[in-house]
This record gives sequence, C-alpha cells and structure tokens, in this order.
Amino acid sequence: MSFKRKTVTINSSSSRAPGIGQPSTLRGPPLAGRGAPPPISAHRSGPLQKPSSKPPVKDRLQHIAIRPSIHSAVSTISTGSNGLDDILQHGGLPLGSVLLVEESGNTDFASILLRSFAALGIHHNRTGLSEQSSNPFDSKVIAVGVEDFWGAELPGNYVGSSKDQKKLKIKEDEKKVTVGNLANETSERNKSLKIAWRYANQGNTTKDQTANGKHHYTTLFDYKSRIRPQPNPNELEAIGLQQIFSSKGNGSFFQAILKRLALSIEQTLKKCPDSVIRIVVPSLLHPAVYPPDCSVPKEFISFIHGLVYLAKKHSDHVAILMSISLELFPRELSAVRWAEILVDGVLQIDPFPEKMENLSTEAPNDDDGSTKNKPYQGLVHIYKLPVFSQRGHMEVRRGEFAFRVGRKSFEIDEWGIPVEEPTQNEVPAPSNSAEEIDINQKHAEEGHSSCSSSSCSSGTASKTTKPAVDLRKLDF
Repeated sequence: MSFKRKTVTINSSSSRAPGIGQPSTLRGPPLAGRGAPPPISAHRSGPLQKPSSKPPVKDRLQHIAIRPSIHSAVSTISTGSNGLDDILQHGGLPLGSVLLVEESGNTDFASILLRSFAALGIHHNRTGLSEQSSNPFDSKVIAVGVEDFWGAELPGNYVGSSKDQKKLKIKEDEKKVTVGNLANETSERNKSLKIAWRYANQGNTTKDQTANGKHHYTTLFDYKSRIRPQPNPNELEAIGLQQIFSSKGNGSFFQAILKRLALSIEQTLKKCPDSVIRIVVPSLLHPAVYPPDCSVPKEFISFIHGLVYLAKKHSDHVAILMSISLELFPRELSAVRWAEILVDGVLQIDPFPEKMENLSTEAPNDDDGSTKNKPYQGLVHIYKLPVFSQRGHMEVRRGEFAFRVGRKSFEIDEWGIPVEEPTQNEVPAPSNSAEEIDINQKHAEEGHSSCSSSSCSSGTASKTTKPAVDLRKLDF
C-alpha cells in the first residue's frame, strides 16, 4: 500500500488547507447550563452615545468671570464683594448653586450685595465684548420681581478718589500731541538708549503677564455713583409684574416665573453656549411685589424646588442669589426652614439694634472710600455653605463675622470685642496679689496668738483693746 505525497504551500491564501487559520464551527448542542454564545459582529448593535455638550474645562476657565475654587476645584464666580467671596470659602459663588441671604430688622443691606452681584455681571459682559478677540464670552443678568428701572440703580465702577482722578487727567494730558510733550518724549528716548537692549523690555514683560491674568474677575464699585450707560435688555432682563401676569394664564404666579426663567436661559445659551447667567431674586415674598397666594408654603416650596432644579440643570452656567426679610417671614416658619434645607447656602445679616437711626447704607465722608475708621454695622451669621454643607461639613458660625458698608466695598471681617488698654495718664488700681493675702493672714494669726486667754474669752473687750496692725510700718 503506497501513499502519494502532496506539497502544500503554507503562505498561499488560495491553497490554504481547511481548518488552518480559520475558527472551526461548534458541533453538537451547547453544554447544559450554558447558552449559545452571541454572534460576533463587526458593528455595534446599539446606537452610538452622543458627545457631551459641556465644553472642556480649559475652555471654561478661560472665561473672564470664572475661576476654580481654592478648595474643591469647582467653577466659581465672584459675588462682587471680596468679603462675601472669602466667607464662602471658594473665592466666590460656585456655579450651579443657590445662595439665600436673610436679613433681620427693617434695613436693606442685602440689596447692596444683590446689586453688586448684578453689576459685576454687566461689567463682565462689557469687558468680554471689548476683548472679543481673546475672550469671546458673554454674561447675562436676570432679575426677578423688578422692573427695568432697577438696572439703572446699579452701582458704577470705582474710578478712584479725587486725587487719583487728577493724576489720571494729568497722564491723559501728557499723551496729547503738544510741543512740550514731544520734547519730553525725545529726552526719554535718549535715556532709554543708555540701557542695554536686553534689559530694555524687562519691565514690560511683567506688565503683560499681569494684564493677561484674571484682573477682571472682580472689581470695586462706587455705591454713590450709578452705572453708565444703563444696561440694555441683552445685558439685564427684568421679569416684572406685568410680564408675569400676562404670561400667567391658569397657572400660579411662581409657575409663570419659572417658565419665563427656563425660556430665557435656553435662549441665552442658544445664542452663546459659554455664557454665564446670574439670576437675582431681591426681596423674596415681599407683599409689595408678590401676591398673597405666594406666601402659601406649598407654592413657595415648589418655587424653591424649581430654582434649584434650574441651577442644577445648567450647573456650568447659572448661579442664583436671592434675599428674604426675616422681619416679615421669620426663620421659625416651616416654609423658610424648608427653603434653607433646599438651597445650597444660607447667610443671615443681623444689623446692630443700638443707635440704628444714626446708621445708614450711605458711604462715609472720606474721599478715598475707606472704612477703617467706620464702626461695624452688624453681624453676619453662616448656616450653610455651598458644596461643603452638601458633603457633610458642619458650617454653622454665629457671631464670628461683622460687616460695614463703605463707598467702594461691603466689608465682612472677623468680629471680636476690642480690649481697651490703659493710657499713660491712668494709674492702675492696686490689686491684692497672692503675697499680700498671705502676709495679711500671717499677721492675723500672730495677733490672735499673742492675746491672753482672758481677753480672747471676752469678745467685745478684745476687739476694743486690740491695736490695728499697719502693714506699711512692718519690716519683712
């Protein structure tokens, strides 16, 4: 019996033997307890996931109004007050959060914080438009429960004291083309020629680096002046009573506000996807603005739910700041308690009741607007902080901070009772030290032991005959 040898080329694809390099098909039924393996497909059976609509982190941090938090690295925006930014412990208000400012008494200090918050948004919008080549971003402010004239009362930017303005005017005059200015320029050029060329632009590099930094993140406002020009509807949208009642329909007052807010946010983000939207709700539940039905706990709590939902839905774009008067709605009410639970941060402004008629929100008479010599006007209590309270931190601080309002700032500093030191003219009162007390006790015992038994037995006689001991004449 003979076998014929066959030559098979291994590298040839046409003459490849069956079973070589190809998976063999399974024969027979599958094993018990195991199902048939799924067919292998070159294409995915399910639909592809849509890419995230959120912009990259680097692009978001390029916005002139956004900074990362110093603790949690979340995106934050400034409130317009450096003191409030500091006590929030993020360097500002985190995006996607709702901050409630409560105020005791009949004052209206909280409106200063809300106006600064709104004015800073308009400042960022105008700065972004002027620097459109480097920062093509947008900022918008939405005010709830106010009319259009509310935007005209926002504070303007602080341009400096009268001395600073005079210096600025002198510099502007020097830039004008005159014979004297041209002569000064030639002398400055001759001085610059004496400096080596490699060191000539050394000072300009540091200026450029500071100019490219976040110098527009926050600014100072002059509370005596007003913003000029007035905000246009693209910068500040006021949702007033007439607009709310016209779009109310069969729904409630708060539901009409929420629908209008949602529509405005969607339209703004459609025009500019990288926009930062600041929502301001001043004097919440005030009877002059809101109808009596809004004070019902069910309606009020649903409105707070809606605001928190909008902030969380657009967590990269929206931040909400609102105020409420504790004189009208104290914290003991269930609706106010529920609002404190739902929002992300709660602060209370507690003005001092003493000599309240002499205190005002106007700036001091100092031309530079400093508040160093001005007394504090009240306390600031902290009940909740954004992000930290959600993570379980107990951030309750009462009576640890105080505030005072100046021409260019709403200062919030640590509060402490000052200790008065004695002056040079005052003589300190004599104090009974421990050594003097021991000496008095020792001499009292010696005087008692030296007396006779008969004199000690008669209490009245011993008291009259016993001489007084003068400690100043004794030699120790």
